[in-house]
Amino acid sequence: MHSRKRERSVVEAWRRHSPGGSSRGAILQALAAREIAPARAGPSGAAAWGSLACFGVESEFDMHDPEALRLFRLPQLRRRSKVIEIVCSDDVVVALTLSGVACAFKDGRRVAFLNVTPDEMVRSVLFNRRSASFVTVSTYRADHFSSLHCRSTLVEWVRRGEPEAGLPIFQQEELRWPGFVEFDEVSCRAVTFSAADRTYGIWELANFSLLFRLRDPEIAEVKAAARNALLVVHRRKADAMRVQVLSIADGTSLHDLEHPLSAARVSRIELFDDRLLVQQEGGPIRITDVRTRATFQVAAGQLQAPSSTLHLYERSLFLAVSQRALAVFSLQGDRLLGLEDHTLWCDGESAMSNLYVTTAQDFVLSYCARPNTDRRAGGTINVSSLRTGECVAKLAAGAPLPELADVTALSFSEARSELYVGSRKGSLFVWSLFGVAAGDSREAKPAWPLDEGATPHSPTPSPPHSPPTFP
Repeated sequence: MHSRKRERSVVEAWRRHSPGGSSRGAILQALAAREIAPARAGPSGAAAWGSLACFGVESEFDMHDPEALRLFRLPQLRRRSKVIEIVCSDDVVVALTLSGVACAFKDGRRVAFLNVTPDEMVRSVLFNRRSASFVTVSTYRADHFSSLHCRSTLVEWVRRGEPEAGLPIFQQEELRWPGFVEFDEVSCRAVTFSAADRTYGIWELANFSLLFRLRDPEIAEVKAAARNALLVVHRRKADAMRVQVLSIADGTSLHDLEHPLSAARVSRIELFDDRLLVQQEGGPIRITDVRTRATFQVAAGQLQAPSSTLHLYERSLFLAVSQRALAVFSLQGDRLLGLEDHTLWCDGESAMSNLYVTTAQDFVLSYCARPNTDRRAGGTINVSSLRTGECVAKLAAGAPLPELADVTALSFSEARSELYVGSRKGSLFVWSLFGVAAGDSREAKPAWPLDEGATPHSPTPSPPHSPPTFP
């Protein structure tokens, strides 16, 4: 994906395997971060969106090919497992299954497994555009899957089928439970936490050099937040919680505040631009301007127990997922719009893996349920405007398609105008206009109006305002 594909590209990879570990926070953050892509040079993919209804399956890959089991001897291939994550560079696509198999495909063929030993279980994959490499976070049977191991593999090595040429990173860090590693491509930083000495490390993503460390036993959480800021949350007191905003470049303090709390547990805390979002169980989202200390609140009834929030940092807005619905909010807490004809297939963590936000952050692709239809028939892929709420295009709007019967992950390459869909059975489908049979009568029509001055081959202009930057 693109260089800011992960707004908060979290790979807290203790999900699914660690004793006593909670999967919810890690998966939510990883998947949420995955879906926010930045603007970049090159085609915007608008022409492909306009012809979405004419897409067909170009290729299908089975992650559990018996021949692959014989050749690569990966025990995880003995049973089927759903695809949970799809990551792509400009020409290589990597699909990851729940069982820990990461497989790379290019031009309609499998080129490599990123598991370089039979006992390796890949927990998450990141495309690091700064170094043109795939970063994998894995655990190994040799140490009872008790610690994280990170590796950076150049895309060129993957193309050549040589993933074993990848280089280990963060070797000096002891990433045992409850340690973690978190990536943020917006700021091009990585955050590690070594539980042995309760030390946080902040790293440069381009070359994985250490920038600085944070050592304070009172720190409860550290997050890469806005483009040049680090959110540091301290252990709560009875009725307040200390929150710091640090420079992500050198750790200098930018803002320091005591946030008042009720007795309820804090269920969500995020920093979007210069706005701190805090939610406690059973309560609304409270928003504080860290510069002026002005406070706002999402009105009661506008947002019920959101399962996740995504920062639309290019537009100074945020997207909230709640009860299988999406809505766009301002950073003052005002609900700006909901999406029409749009009911997500599921809620919570699974819904996040079935979303893709475009580079200009003005459209979202999502796997949606058909109204009043047996779920066994599968759903549709909807394209909805994040400016108007309109559903502007839909794949499988007519008869159900078997390839969309049980989608567990999706992604889109705007460079190649290809849609990638993963299934519960471990299959990866590549959709494109090339997948439409010759003579097909379906006609490609523009799916939405372009902004003035934009063409189907140029990015839609971004809003005139830009997110504030910290001094």
